[in-house]
Amino acid sequence: MTEKLVPSLIELRQTATKADHKVIEEWDCTFGKCSVYISEDKRPKLLMSFFQYYANKRALKDHVLSTCTGQLIKKHAFYEKITDWFCRIHLNCHST
Repeated sequence: MTEKLVPSLIELRQTATKADHKVIEEWDCTFGKCSVYISEDKRPKLLMSFFQYYANKRALKDHVLSTCTGQLIKKHAFYEKITDWFCRIHLNCHST
């Protein structure tokens, strides 16, 4: 079972306001505020689950966890689309 805990980078980008606009060394690093609150009692379990996932070689063998989309993606699909994603992200984030 998957529980959505934090927004993806794409969602943070879409919620950004003019006040959030930030450029660092000609790169547009604009992201909206994350309004998600994770209670202190859930944080240790969440952190443990994160490390357990990355310690699972079988899961890593077949999947990539995309912080950009917030989804678990099969590696073959990820590698097929990575060029397109990189170009889209680069064009949207790099100021010219």
